[in-house]
Amino acid sequence: MRKFEKLLTHLLFVSLTIFIVEGKAQLSFLVAENILYPDFNLVISENSFFPDFSINISRSVRYPDFTVGFTNIKSKADFIISNSNNADYKIKVSNNSFSPDLRINVGENILYADLSILVATSGSVDYLIYSDKDFPGVNDIIASLLLVIHAKTKFKNDALNRLFKNLLKH
Repeated sequence: MRKFEKLLTHLLFVSLTIFIVEGKAQLSFLVAENILYPDFNLVISENSFFPDFSINISRSVRYPDFTVGFTNIKSKADFIISNSNNADYKIKVSNNSFSPDLRINVGENILYADLSILVATSGSVDYLIYSDKDFPGVNDIIASLLLVIHAKTKFKNDALNRLFKNLLKH
């Protein structure tokens, strides 16, 4: 019986994630370096030791795993980079931390990257991001795409599993 409950929970999580990632539900992320009680502590660097993932992100990726773009219409966005403390997730991002939940190497020329993301300036994209910030950076983009990154890496990261487990409770 316990195995059945575990399987059912996993199936619900995958279904909900697919709905959020592929559907039109929106998730908002407060991304900052100085959050006192974050939901998640993330290190993003170009050369961190022993990263959990490595990601190529630029406007000129040849074979992207997915594409992202920005919109100025909040209701059209899949993910929102928020300035509000009422965001769905509070992500503390830095380039150095003693014990982060996750370490990601991110850059334009990462060799043997686990994922490649094309940031499109026009045309059709897989995911749209709206930002309350005037000039969102790479850290903001990566943090707002954590659910997609989790899905594209087949839900194998325990820290991301813990972060998004609450989606089942909504």
